[in-house]
Amino acid sequence: MKLPINYLSIDSHATLVLICKQPQLGHGKQRLANTLGGETALAIANALLICALEDLLAWPGPRVIAVARSNDLSWAEEILPNSFAVTQGHGNLGERIEHVDKSLRIEGHTHCIFIGSDSPALTLSDYQIAERSLMSHDIVLTPAKDGGVVLMGNRQAWPTLLDLPWSSPRLGSALYQRCLDAQLSIAQLSEKFDVDEYADLGYCCSVLLEDRRPARQALTALLQTLDVLPEATCRSNPN
Repeated sequence: MKLPINYLSIDSHATLVLICKQPQLGHGKQRLANTLGGETALAIANALLICALEDLLAWPGPRVIAVARSNDLSWAEEILPNSFAVTQGHGNLGERIEHVDKSLRIEGHTHCIFIGSDSPALTLSDYQIAERSLMSHDIVLTPAKDGGVVLMGNRQAWPTLLDLPWSSPRLGSALYQRCLDAQLSIAQLSEKFDVDEYADLGYCCSVLLEDRRPARQALTALLQTLDVLPEATCRSNPN
């Protein structure tokens, strides 16, 4: 699916790419669903997605939503004006990121920043730092608290990502080494966190407690009212 020509005005900003699934029962956030039940996990997934969309809306450059299934394209095109929807293709997450990256490069997007829908602590400042880092580095990585990554930026094509240990605590170090082996220069930014497990929810709530962005306030309020956290968890920010 081609991006419209007038969407390729990318001289001044990197392209922010959201890799996501349409939140549905039984589709996404299954580790949370196993603990909290499907309806609660779905509510959290929706709130997290809205946080990511809040970031795309604030981004001054091109915005792409990469969805897991082709029948989600119309949904993606509707949820955020002035963005463009593409499909991720098949395979594991590494294969799908490579597929999206190659598709965007064909259309002229040379500097891309990839995020997921489960890292609500990311800020516009984080994306701006990543964008600036891509002016002097081939790759930008933001490591996750659990050993994964929450942001992947590139100005060169990714090396092979297929056989990396996706969804494991070894991903961050393996991806870093893969890029080094490919002789790509790497900027590693400050650690953030993502939300995968029940144990992540308390930390998420406390970190976002003072965040005044509307979607983050809504997520924090949801976590407080769902009664899924210890009583004192959301009272103060550990940072």
